[in-house]
Amino acid sequence: MIKIILCSLFLLSFSNTQARVQNQSTSVKSPSEILKNTWSLLYYKRDFLRLSEDLNAYDQTHHKISKAEFLKKLMTGNYLPLRLTEENNNLHSYKLFKLNHSINNDIRYIIKNWGSGYYKNYRYEGQRLPAFSFADLNNKIYNTGTTSGKIFVVKCWFINCHECIKEIPALNNLVRIYRKRMDIVFLSLAFDPENDLRRFLKTTRFDYAIAHVSENYMENNLKVAVFPTHFIIDKKGIIKKAVNDPEELIAALNKEALK
Repeated sequence: MIKIILCSLFLLSFSNTQARVQNQSTSVKSPSEILKNTWSLLYYKRDFLRLSEDLNAYDQTHHKISKAEFLKKLMTGNYLPLRLTEENNNLHSYKLFKLNHSINNDIRYIIKNWGSGYYKNYRYEGQRLPAFSFADLNNKIYNTGTTSGKIFVVKCWFINCHECIKEIPALNNLVRIYRKRMDIVFLSLAFDPENDLRRFLKTTRFDYAIAHVSENYMENNLKVAVFPTHFIIDKKGIIKKAVNDPEELIAALNKEALK
């Protein structure tokens, strides 16, 4: 009788374990595919990682953790963020995958940088921009008074930043999409001299308003060190998202504009 009971308990335990495994969604790509080389890793990020968005995060044992904990783990360079096939509450889900010792340092360095960048941007959320009063090239003033009650979209950039220039067509299209929304304001902040910015506009169309700010303000007040950096500030003056990619900006603004 004891043997039968023990056997039953073992089968029940095994069944529960199998059920838990089956309930855990698989990843959209296997770790071995993602980690073949740095290019496969970068393509994986391009196609599947949306870590600036709200998300469901799990540790390597599939226990739910906070987004902050998840990003901090990525900052160690010891974990791969696996995008899962499941969608809970219409949010993407990710699980930490522990990297073994054979993974080369280039891949670890890339993932570590992802974690650091996303975590820094995540920490902006819920804060306010430092006290500001910007004048664009047409002398229009942007401050807490003139932007109150509006969604304020801010780009930080400079003329010799290749990625900053490359994304301009996508940003112009974004302005076009929301051209009838008087409650959405687009402003770019650049630390290039005003004369250089005016010359730039003679050869490149950029539909954001442009304001010159000091490099000191950009670095020490806004704490921006990666370019481009975009902020979406809600109608109450609270930073909702900070991102470095036009696709992430578009997704975040589309969500904020529905509120």
